[in-house]
Amino acid sequence: MSILISAGHTNKPGQDRGMQGNGYIEGVEATRLRDDVAAVLRAAGHTVIEDGSDGVNDPLKRAIALARTAQTAVEFHFNAGPPKATGIEVLSKPKHKALAQRIAGAIHTATGLVLRGEKGWKSDSSGQHHRLGFCQVGGLIVEVCFMSSEKDMAAYKANYPNLATSLAMAISGNRPALSDSSEAPARDLKIGDRGADVIILQEKLGVTPDGDFGLKTKKAVINIQVKNNLRADGIVGNRTRAVLGL
Repeated sequence: MSILISAGHTNKPGQDRGMQGNGYIEGVEATRLRDDVAAVLRAAGHTVIEDGSDGVNDPLKRAIALARTAQTAVEFHFNAGPPKATGIEVLSKPKHKALAQRIAGAIHTATGLVLRGEKGWKSDSSGQHHRLGFCQVGGLIVEVCFMSSEKDMAAYKANYPNLATSLAMAISGNRPALSDSSEAPARDLKIGDRGADVIILQEKLGVTPDGDFGLKTKKAVINIQVKNNLRADGIVGNRTRAVLGL
């Protein structure tokens, strides 16, 4: 599957660099996020296209042209609004609603920010949006958070290390390749945990993958443990991982 990862606006001085707020520039930050997500996807073995080499953001018309050739096309942006405006939204045609909600959910899991619209999805024709070129050719526009919000950008900055991995997993639908440093035994997962590992677990269990290890996830784990003569404590340790193929 070929995946286009694009950055909104440009990071080139003197051109349209998009929103600026709280010490960030949209085109610069979108390019950084694009490069990091693309790197995770490539490490997982996916064929990835970018609208420019690392650190370079080419004009929108190139992204639109590339989106026509990719099976999945995603472009990163940051929203603008009043200081109290907050949250995550992904714009797309209705046929990409499920993928849009998965991507929005990954950002929510990594940052804790709220989902706007329908669980993070908005039609590309809603509100002030109309005939967005990238969406018209089948792409998804990801408004990561509000750059105009100090709260949003603080959450984005604090949780950035997990964001690229969570996004890559959501976009591809697969678990990203693990780094060499991850060879140590995986941590146990239990109620109250959140993150990309929980999403992977929930997908194995057939539970809605929201990244939040709650009561439904615990009950599903206990069911698996009972069926496999394991200690039914709802905690995912090495033996439960092995049964689930994690």
